[in-house]
Amino acid sequence: QAEVLALLDSASLLLAFDYARPNSRAVLSKLPDYLNARRPILGLTAPWSSLGRLFREDGAGLTAHYHSPEEVADRLRAVFDAWESRNLEPFLPRRPVIELYDAQRTLGELAGAFGVAMRCPHPALT
Repeated sequence: QAEVLALLDSASLLLAFDYARPNSRAVLSKLPDYLNARRPILGLTAPWSSLGRLFREDGAGLTAHYHSPEEVADRLRAVFDAWESRNLEPFLPRRPVIELYDAQRTLGELAGAFGVAMRCPHPALT
């Protein structure tokens, strides 16, 4: 965990790879760490996936469709140009989405999920 956080702190751009399948409901497990690093994030995703919607609608970061090398190159160029001009602010995750995934809230939700799982054991485990 410490190594991951050190890498996040030193990164200029973070990449989030979504599952390459339509209508994915999966969200990157390291997303809270990515958001709290307060670095630009480029999500390689489909626009209609959960990750794509989170990035586009909630302001977590930029998106580029994983089947479009041109779109990926365009987003990389935009972030690089902003980095050169010392103006990354437009590409940083927005405060409301950072607050959705802050450490306290994320741990609370994980604890709740584990609590539910413990009350509803899988038949194979009993």
